Amino acid sequence: MNDKIKKQADYAPNEKKVWRPESAAQVFLPEEMETQLTDDGQFKFPSGVYFIAIEELQGAWVDGDWEEAGYDDDGKEIPRSRRYVLKRFTDTGFAENAFSAGFAGPRQYKK
Repeated sequence: MNDKIKKQADYAPNEKKVWRPESAAQVFLPEEMETQLTDDGQFKFPSGVYFIAIEELQGAWVDGDWEEAGYDDDGKEIPRSRRYVLKRFTDTGFAENAFSAGFAGPRQYKK
């Protein structure tokens, strides 16, 4: 979902986000996607095992300080942001992002 409205980025300078997987399921790409090429002639979605994952923001390193996600009164974590990611296992077993989208609400920073 992209809304084409330009707004200030939802991150702090020098921020490194840490995402935690919530769920994942294998997907099979439609044939049309398997044949799509990039501008330089490479396959946009190389062959491999693909899966869709839901990830939530666990916390972030902001200017060298760890900032944890918030918790409600019952001690349950309040997700700051959630993203839906199409991932692919590489030949070396690493899970790389093939496509990413999501929604993030406004965040508050300690600094």
